[in-house]
Amino acid sequence: MTSALSRTLSPTVLLYSFVVITQLGFGIYLGQQIEAPGAYTLLHWAAQLWIIGWWLRRDSRKRVIGSLGNLTLRYPGAFAQAF
Repeated sequence: MTSALSRTLSPTVLLYSFVVITQLGFGIYLGQQIEAPGAYTLLHWAAQLWIIGWWLRRDSRKRVIGSLGNLTLRYPGAFAQAF
């Protein structure tokens, strides 16, 4: 029971759910041909950064990486490709 709840509330599931729900919201605004409110956009980006940070921290603990700064040492091309 605990592992099923842990998997359900994991950062990965939350990130996927968040992206689907917010993109549906943006699609509704786009379909109505109105601009999304600034607060909605700000909240979207702040929450997305928080969830990705949570996901990276949890994953780095699982894979025994000391800090997030060490990711660039282990995967030097990962961040360069993202930008």
